Amino acid sequence: MDLAAVMTSAASSDLAQELNSLLVIAAIAAATPLLVGLLRLPVAEVVLMLGFGILFGPEVLGWIQLDEAINLLAELGLAFLFFAAGLELEKHAVRGRSGKLALIGWGVSVALALLAAGALEVAGVIDDFLGVAICFTSTALGTLLPILRDKGLLKTPFGTYFMGAGAIGEFGPVLAISLLLTTKSFGMAVLSVVLFGGFALLFAKVPQWLRTDRMLNVIERGQETSAQTAVRLTALLLVALLAVAEGFGLDVVLGAFIAGIIIRQLAPHSQ
Repeated sequence: MDLAAVMTSAASSDLAQELNSLLVIAAIAAATPLLVGLLRLPVAEVVLMLGFGILFGPEVLGWIQLDEAINLLAELGLAFLFFAAGLELEKHAVRGRSGKLALIGWGVSVALALLAAGALEVAGVIDDFLGVAICFTSTALGTLLPILRDKGLLKTPFGTYFMGAGAIGEFGPVLAISLLLTTKSFGMAVLSVVLFGGFALLFAKVPQWLRTDRMLNVIERGQETSAQTAVRLTALLLVALLAVAEGFGLDVVLGAFIAGIIIRQLAPHSQ
């Protein structure tokens, strides 16, 4: 067998494995809401999806294998989840009483996380004190957001406080990881965050500079055709901020969250 045939066979095998993994993932995504609805299970869909992911993943049954294609799909899925979170975020959730309580709450979480991580390190359970402490401060917004949205709680006062705490509890750990756990010097890490912020502001301003009546008419007409211009522009903004965040060594969910916030400010309903 020549080299070309061997390479073709290997590529075909890899593709089959990727498609099989994708099939299992798609089946889980489609079957979970049906199971919850038909059996009237008092469990949030996202909880079951996480459980099925563990069960069918490489650590248990091995039906889902993590390769480059599946990892990219996972990153994009997480990005869209945090994009939706940014899209849901109201300004007043991170301002006034809600924002103040969110900052105080996260500050208390940091103090408790440092104490807990320190105790675990002294006991010999962990050896990455700072990394574990930062993990303890995360609010897991991406997991909780679908639950509250499905229950219709996001527009309630509780939802406002939740979004405020969730936003601070995601930004804080992501920035802490970028500044304290990077291989760069602290000064370079700060510079990366500042440069990313500059790009985010630029991406937020460019659509406003180009927002003419003619441009709005073109985008609105596109919504009635297969062009779906607004959807394509939204996808472009999302992927661009993901690429910029990754390029500066930051977590891509930061780019996705900022993209959602920008789109919310540009969308007609937010005016």
